[in-house]
Amino acid sequence: MNNLAFFYALYDIDGKKVPPELVTKIGDVFESILEEDFNTADITIGSHSMDHGDGNPFDGQGGTLAHAFAPTNGRFHYDADENWATEPITGYYDLYTIALHEIGHLLGLHHSSVEGAIMYPSIASGVRKELHGDDVQGIRALYNL
Repeated sequence: MNNLAFFYALYDIDGKKVPPELVTKIGDVFESILEEDFNTADITIGSHSMDHGDGNPFDGQGGTLAHAFAPTNGRFHYDADENWATEPITGYYDLYTIALHEIGHLLGLHHSSVEGAIMYPSIASGVRKELHGDDVQGIRALYNL
């Protein structure tokens, strides 16, 4: 994991870039670095609306919040039509919480039946979650840690 590199190109959400402190927080959680070059990054994070060419179109506001692909693919996309915030605010989804969930998928985790887990399949707006023991146990089992 020491060589895992992120390229964080979040664009087209109200024409604003995601604050660098969010990128740093996500990187800190996974003890990773932010990569400046899209072509050498292991994980790429972007924001898209509706059909965006990956075979998994978004459904507009109120449905799927984000998606990520299985390990070795490294792509993770937010739905640009949702209301996003960098802090838990009623009516907005927390970028950080959704990032943890989707990066869990990138690492190979499936959804959890434990409601407090980051890998639980749904979340309300205005909520922030952190890694739960169930999430940690899942990663340890997957990677024999």
